[in-house]
Amino acid sequence: MISAIFEAFFLATIPVGIFSFFLLGWALKQGTLKHFETREELKAQMEQMKEEKKLKKEKGEKTDHGDFFINKWMTFGGGFYGIMAFFTYVVIELQEIWEFITDLSKIAYIFSNLGLDLLIQFLLNSLYNFIAAIIWFITWGRVIEDHIVIWLAMAYLGYYIGSKQVSQYSHHVWPALARWRDSTTEKAKGEWQKLQNAQKAKQKTESAPSEPQEK
Repeated sequence: MISAIFEAFFLATIPVGIFSFFLLGWALKQGTLKHFETREELKAQMEQMKEEKKLKKEKGEKTDHGDFFINKWMTFGGGFYGIMAFFTYVVIELQEIWEFITDLSKIAYIFSNLGLDLLIQFLLNSLYNFIAAIIWFITWGRVIEDHIVIWLAMAYLGYYIGSKQVSQYSHHVWPALARWRDSTTEKAKGEWQKLQNAQKAKQKTESAPSEPQEK
């Protein structure tokens, strides 16, 4: 049991906590959520968002929040349940992408079977992944055979910690990420410029007429 707790901590608590921190932090940054101090305040905001979405749907108005990640989270139900479903969906999609890029036979199959059948297969697979994410507790249960209650408790612990820390530290994270992005972009541009200059210099040298040899 102790080993199950440690395993669940590293494979559930930490990943779910990080995912919760960044998703809730993104919602704060986008203005979808307002600053909250307690989980009760967060829960109240989530209930208000669901009620507003319901009223908009009844009026025939658009119910999206103008952001892919927030829309996906709310589509899965919001709150802890929505985060777990969204997290499960991301894991499934990443696993399939990894299997695809590491299996040459699948790449060859796609290029040799482009058409309506492949499109239908893709749509059915997307629907299957969505359903698997919605029933994430069953999906997890198929992978985790023992101590499922411990895993669920540790996943909730990750959500609790992530939501607890986000209101205090997320406003420091996004500026830091923006600085890292700008710095990385500038370095990439500099390296690209150096590469282009080197290629131009090489082409200029190759196209220059060679000097006649002295007799």
